[in-house]
Amino acid sequence: MKIQFKPVILIALFLFGPILMASTLVVSDHCQAPDSSEQTLYAEEFRGSFTLKTLMEKEEEVYLSGKRLKGRAYLKDGQLYLTHSYRNMPVYIPESFVKSIVAQVEKAFALDYVDALIFPDMGHSHMFIDLKYFNEEVDPIPGKNRHLAYEKMLAHPKTKFLYHTAEKLQFYDESDEFLPGRKLGWRFQTRNIVGDSLGNIEIIKKHDHTHNTAHHGDFYDAVNTKSWSAGFNISGSYKGCFAYKRDGKTRYFDISLQDLPYESFGDVWQFRRPAIVE
Repeated sequence: MKIQFKPVILIALFLFGPILMASTLVVSDHCQAPDSSEQTLYAEEFRGSFTLKTLMEKEEEVYLSGKRLKGRAYLKDGQLYLTHSYRNMPVYIPESFVKSIVAQVEKAFALDYVDALIFPDMGHSHMFIDLKYFNEEVDPIPGKNRHLAYEKMLAHPKTKFLYHTAEKLQFYDESDEFLPGRKLGWRFQTRNIVGDSLGNIEIIKKHDHTHNTAHHGDFYDAVNTKSWSAGFNISGSYKGCFAYKRDGKTRYFDISLQDLPYESFGDVWQFRRPAIVE
């Protein structure tokens, strides 16, 4: 049975700010279906690599720009949906999924595992699906109904999400020497975050990789899970659909199943992640 997100009645938007849903995580007036006036966040925003300073500056620039992920989540008839790229089919997402992602984001910032909620840092995920569930319930779904496969994977309580953070953070100088700094070293060590359906997070590592990029095989329960590379993208925006707490303040973000498109290719080609961090 799908959960209805029933809006809380508030007195006035200009007095109380954005209208939140009953869960307090979904901002109803931020979460309407996109229209032609909405600005799209393109891959060109994130050319090159970033220092910690320029990474945080870029996050704030993007956050305040109003640019949002293509295919982002939206509300329709009190329920939340994502848009799958195949025929723009709707993918229903339950409140439990939203709660878990918000909790993962909040904990990642609280533990100083990330510095920015944009693609160059905590910006995309991969999925680890319970192998038995995948074989019995997901794999039999035909390709034309891939959106239904995503509904099952995102909602399942055993699904875990791997975030490759520090995606475009500069760790090495031109001589391939690791750059100095305790903070940078910490970010290197903690860049593979795995989150579960309860909002818990843990770190996995790949020390023999130049960028400590861990994969499904490095996960302790790899034998019992199926790797699904195409997870969701996440990006902060002051207009974002979902609310979270960070440094005592409320901020907002969007999620999408679609990778960042290139504006220069007319929205056709999508951003492909650098080989070193795949």
